[in-house]
Amino acid sequence: MVQALRRNHASRTVIIIVPTIVLKGQWEKQLNEWNLSENTEVYVINSLIKLRTVECKLLILDEVHRYAAKTFAKVFEVTKYTFILGLTATLKRLDGKHILLQKYAPIVDNITLAYCRANGYISQYKEYNLGINLPQDDLIWYQDKSRELSSMMDKFDNDFQLMLKCSYTNKPQWSPITQGWFEPHVVTHAKMLGWRGNNVLQARENSELNASRPRGQKLSVWGGDINSYFHPDKLHGFSIYGMRLIREIKDFINKHPLKLEAALELINRTNFETITFSENTEVADNMKLVLGDKAVVYHSNIESGVEEVEVVKTYKRQESALNYISNNAGWSYKGDVDGIHTISCIKEKAVSPKRLKEEAIQKIMTDDTVKVMLTAKALDQGFDYPGAELGIIMSRTSNPTQQVQRTGRVVRKHTYADGTEKVGLVVNLYLKDTRDFRKLRGAQKSSVSVIEVNLIDKIINREGLM
Repeated sequence: MVQALRRNHASRTVIIIVPTIVLKGQWEKQLNEWNLSENTEVYVINSLIKLRTVECKLLILDEVHRYAAKTFAKVFEVTKYTFILGLTATLKRLDGKHILLQKYAPIVDNITLAYCRANGYISQYKEYNLGINLPQDDLIWYQDKSRELSSMMDKFDNDFQLMLKCSYTNKPQWSPITQGWFEPHVVTHAKMLGWRGNNVLQARENSELNASRPRGQKLSVWGGDINSYFHPDKLHGFSIYGMRLIREIKDFINKHPLKLEAALELINRTNFETITFSENTEVADNMKLVLGDKAVVYHSNIESGVEEVEVVKTYKRQESALNYISNNAGWSYKGDVDGIHTISCIKEKAVSPKRLKEEAIQKIMTDDTVKVMLTAKALDQGFDYPGAELGIIMSRTSNPTQQVQRTGRVVRKHTYADGTEKVGLVVNLYLKDTRDFRKLRGAQKSSVSVIEVNLIDKIINREGLM
């Protein structure tokens, strides 16, 4: 499109907006390779919205669905353009705000994965669902927890959002807007179920009286029948327990060691360039411990690191150099060159998370000994890794947008040095007989020709990787 824009006017300007620094670097590299860098600027959205005004002939918004958010929507205020092009694998947002984007850039074309594969726009990738059988003890634990959760959800009309709101508090709340007290969600829900007790002012009075009462003599703030199955205090306890059960079940599914074992076996047996996705940074970190220097980690919880650096001092007189060494531990004499005496010391220096992430990207792209990128959700979108031959999705939400974005990391076309084309593999790991399978089914609404297997050997054999 940029080439067409400049066919008769080479000086026409283009601005490209991206959501991440990683994507900015990749765009700039591609623009250089296509000789399109001149009169073209690439901005990260966070930097662009701080500017007053920028102008261009063509505005390209990569990952355009990101710019419906209130802050990022400022891109339309600070940019003056004649033509606009939005690019995304997943325009539709769960909050419905993609409708706002279509006011600026209506949909002109929609291309499915199946169409892209049929026309050679992406690699001829294969997608597998690998079901994992749980040990009997684990399955019994899961079933027991699921029954408990179902019992808790019943008390809230099987409405997760209602249970979440009821878990916030069971105390009277103050509104700075109305300058008055109001009842929390759990009390409103209790009344809907037929419970009757104190109004919010009476509850507030009881709360103040309780502050001076010793333990064991405090009143029920909301009064009423304290033995009622639907008393707000009981419902509050049920909602807290229900939320805890959800977290336990999620962690059980997302962090199960059999998933980690399956992913490691796939990595080691295929020896492909690989990117893994999960819902927990802990999973990526645990895999890194096993894979060592063969892998790099990129996620939102990367902590500052430490590196050793050599600090050097120089002196005109050897006596001064040796005197400094004798009074400062760790320093050593390096010698002299042209009468300049050098001493050095190895010290530790903090490395920022940002730099560690940049180094991870650099290594996976340029270091032949690094074969695996371990991520949680940070690289679901906005990361171009054409060399990725294997994508392992270890856990997920039921959102099809996430599945399409993750699949997109692996299906990019790539030609090897010998002229052959990459055939990407996407492997979805899931625990059988759990809600993990239902999430996978919900996520795969746009998937094409998925192959169901229950053994890694079947993937290896089908792909001729023996």
